[in-house]
Amino acid sequence: MHLDANGLVFRKVSKDRLFKLMVDIASHRLVPKERPTTGGKSFHDLEVQKLSEWLSEKSTRIVRGEKSITYNQLYKIINGFENLQVGTHPKGNKIEILQYKRTILGMRWTCVYKCPYPGGGKTVAIDEIKQIRRALKLDEENGVDTISFYGHQAVIDSFIREHRKVLRRLAHA
Repeated sequence: MHLDANGLVFRKVSKDRLFKLMVDIASHRLVPKERPTTGGKSFHDLEVQKLSEWLSEKSTRIVRGEKSITYNQLYKIINGFENLQVGTHPKGNKIEILQYKRTILGMRWTCVYKCPYPGGGKTVAIDEIKQIRRALKLDEENGVDTISFYGHQAVIDSFIREHRKVLRRLAHA
């Protein structure tokens, strides 16, 4: 969780890969026991160096902020997220954003946000983008930074995203 505290986030790292890393760290398998000359470095120094290299390779800075985009671009971005879909038929000057979720009637598409629809080529107000991202849980607080949202990159692993607040509190305890 110190990554989060230092403004970093993993990119394209699965829960399985993180688990394997933790097992390798715990069992001291990051560096082979039989190794060539180490240049005076201890085994533990080499482990720390290897972990540092892995973290540097797999993490990037969290990017915050909103970009100026059109409604068509926003709808394309939203449709790129699993379980989210922008409705195809505007109702008046609004269009529904749907989420595939479990209800008492089973799995269904449910309206989770009614978005303004002034026309696909119009620019979305920055405050509106913030409000939409917050409502859809596609904001930084929920593990989706600017690059993940606008850049269609992998979202922070769901386990980390789900437990982010708890992990942050534990890191500061």
